[in-house]
Amino acid sequence: MLDSPPPTYHLPTLYKQREVGLADVLDRVLNKGVMIQGDAIISVADIPLIRLNIRLLISSESTYQKSLLS
Repeated sequence: MLDSPPPTYHLPTLYKQREVGLADVLDRVLNKGVMIQGDAIISVADIPLIRLNIRLLISSESTYQKSLLS
């Protein structure tokens, strides 16, 4: 049996690691907006004790106003 080398995967240029500053990240988040939603349930012996519903919207006011109009 012939042993072949493992396949090599190349990431597209878009996904290559690069340095990004905090100001660039904040600019993109405020320009586009981010919605984070999650649920968590804390239970003991299959009895739910605490339920957390989290919905977080981060955007600039102008981005939020534009989303309401469209």
